[in-house]
Amino acid sequence: MCASVSRNYHLPTLNDLYWYPGGNPDLRPEDGFETELGINYLDKLSDKFSLTVEITGFYNDISNWIQWKPTDYRYWMPENIAEVISRGVESSLGVHLKYGSWHYNLSGFYAYTRTTDEGRLSVEKDYNGRQLIYIPVHHGNLFFYVEYKNWSMGWNMLATGSRTTTMNPADSYSNLLPAYMLNDIQVGKKWSLKNIDVAVQFKLNNVFDVQYQAVIWRAMPGRNAEMVVKVDLR
Repeated sequence: MCASVSRNYHLPTLNDLYWYPGGNPDLRPEDGFETELGINYLDKLSDKFSLTVEITGFYNDISNWIQWKPTDYRYWMPENIAEVISRGVESSLGVHLKYGSWHYNLSGFYAYTRTTDEGRLSVEKDYNGRQLIYIPVHHGNLFFYVEYKNWSMGWNMLATGSRTTTMNPADSYSNLLPAYMLNDIQVGKKWSLKNIDVAVQFKLNNVFDVQYQAVIWRAMPGRNAEMVVKVDLR
């Protein structure tokens, strides 16, 4: 078990202040308290099987939160939010199994995050308690990986919950981006030569050709493939 309490002071970046177009030189630094409590469990049940579980809860109170928002001119601009409360739970699971020349790995992650504007202006405009834009309440992934001698294969699933694009539903660009799930697969092989190690990996991303948006008005790639070659000198 672990716990932490900290106070953080974060200055705006140069991009926050001076990016053109959209930088805001009047931004104030973020200032806030962050707390978290976590539980870790690791058990090597045998030489062939191990299990890892982690659960962490957090609660953060941040003043002058810096957030980039879309404008009516189709570019983004950072603004300070007087007070933001972020709280939630993050959990992860890891399972490793060895059977002869086979190695199996299963890992998963899930996060429940409520990040809301609790400042005076949000109370006056009656949108306090609404989730901040582009932050999903639910987010997670599951990854399965197999190795056999010099061969490997993996399957990754990524799930992202729905997200709002504005705090005010009356805005002209108001929208709700729907939840989506992406699947990626990969196959690879390694060769160990005299003085070098060579690894080649083929990836097929967005296997089911899902149509989705991570950011409003921005097209995302459908099904696509890539190849990675890695050479290590010894």
